[in-house]
Amino acid sequence: MDSLVIYHFSRRDNPDLEIQLKNFKAPSLVTCQRVISFIPEDQEANLTENLHPVLKYDRLAGREMYHFILEVICGLRSSLLGETEIQGQFREFVKSHLQNQDSWIHRWNSLFQNLLTDSKEIRQNFLKDLGSHSYGSLTRKLLKEVQTVQVIGAGQLVQEIEPWLSEKHLQIYSRKNKMPAFNKKSKAPRESFHLRDFVHLKKSEALVVAAPISNDELQDLIHSSPKPITKLVDWRGENQFLDHELLKMNITQYFSFSQLTEQLSKEKKIMTEKLKPAFLEIEKKSEQFFFKMIVRPMGWDDLCA
Repeated sequence: MDSLVIYHFSRRDNPDLEIQLKNFKAPSLVTCQRVISFIPEDQEANLTENLHPVLKYDRLAGREMYHFILEVICGLRSSLLGETEIQGQFREFVKSHLQNQDSWIHRWNSLFQNLLTDSKEIRQNFLKDLGSHSYGSLTRKLLKEVQTVQVIGAGQLVQEIEPWLSEKHLQIYSRKNKMPAFNKKSKAPRESFHLRDFVHLKKSEALVVAAPISNDELQDLIHSSPKPITKLVDWRGENQFLDHELLKMNITQYFSFSQLTEQLSKEKKIMTEKLKPAFLEIEKKSEQFFFKMIVRPMGWDDLCA
């Protein structure tokens, strides 16, 4: 019997992924960062003939496939490292297809249950009390005492930061007329505005800059605020403010890009040490799975019986 393979489509590499996969009928795990499609090798040619020619993807099988899926559902390839949501999404994906009697996924039920068992064990043993070293976690830490936050930008960086501020009221400003969809599970309001409306709205005491905007324009916006902005988290890679400029704007806490990246680097080293045992265990689990697969002469249906 032919093996199972996966096609991994990253949303970062494929901005129009939903449109490009419109005619692709393979059962797929869909998350906010990726789509993973499960394909029997004996159906691969038929299923992939309609793939959009500009799509970028990785094809994985055997040990590499198992290793990759286990990392994903353990939350080790997420912006929020160690998150549990992907594991829940994978569980629901498997459950929905097992309930469908016509689904071919029944043939690989043991594989999927093995993945769920391994991910649960790894999470319990290695992924507790991790903290994080992401843009969002550091921003949340710096704005711990703030309830309402203004954000300039609406690109990938803002979308990475926004879930970490789920309990804060966000006012998001951009030059775009159409804002992207943000986290539906947020506990506090999200408001989207055009940047030109910045001067007409009630301000918060904290501002996060996550878009290319000049110092002069940013200073003008801050000076126009009826309420002082005391905290400025500046994720721009250049055009950092000098001390005398901060004094003129009455900003008492300024976190420059160089300070932010230095702090991230320190936290990343700590996180790397914490995660080593989890990655070693995933490697071990993948080896065990691969060995169990190759010693069965009947192939996948014997493994997954």
